[in-house]
Amino acid sequence: SATVRFVAKALEEVRRDAVAHVVSQGGDHGNNMLVLSQSTMQFGKYRGQTFQWLLTNDMGYAVSLVTSHQREREGDSSMSPYMANKDALTSYACAFPDIASAVGDRRAQDVSRLRSSQPGQEDLRLVAFGVHKDLTWRDLYEATDKEKRGYVKWPKIQTPRTGTQMEALQKYILRRDQESRSPASSQVGSSQAIPMQLAPSQPASQRPGTLQPPRPLRAASGEQPPSAPEDTEGRASCTFSSR
Repeated sequence: SATVRFVAKALEEVRRDAVAHVVSQGGDHGNNMLVLSQSTMQFGKYRGQTFQWLLTNDMGYAVSLVTSHQREREGDSSMSPYMANKDALTSYACAFPDIASAVGDRRAQDVSRLRSSQPGQEDLRLVAFGVHKDLTWRDLYEATDKEKRGYVKWPKIQTPRTGTQMEALQKYILRRDQESRSPASSQVGSSQAIPMQLAPSQPASQRPGTLQPPRPLRAASGEQPPSAPEDTEGRASCTFSSR
């Protein structure tokens, strides 16, 4: 049998369908966030599902989509149905603080990875997890305060999974230790206790189920989130620091 080719709906058609669904459920079609929540994905593996469904069922994928789309928008101002749909999703998703924070973290990590990939710039890579996720490897390793020095010891006694942020940081710390080791330094602090409370926790964007989506058709904070733009010029974006 012939394969049916999917044709993405235009922004206006997606919105029209969403308004109709909101009205059928007795909702306020003048509430822009409510309408956006019932807008359907026109791309990706969850094509046909609503934005609200995506945030409820696969928050990590939503964060990845928004982060990727922001990079696309830095060099592409086109308004194809796909790009318009991604703009709408970004407007909706970034109205929720947890998602906006996760996207900001992801973008900062991307910038850090790019910088640290340059020759001799490995020190600039971000820790990217735990309470010191926003520090560079060098800033953490060379910190002099007691809390951070204790924290640096923690990754060294772990058995991280291959390819994880923890493994990369562990290798860096061990290499720096090897480079700086001397008869004097090798005897320092080997018996110091490692504070148990310093075990890093995963960032919100990597913990399953911790970025809680809104209750059905409601904003996460209980307040009215920023409205998505009615025209194609005003596009919401999650803020992030390029460090």
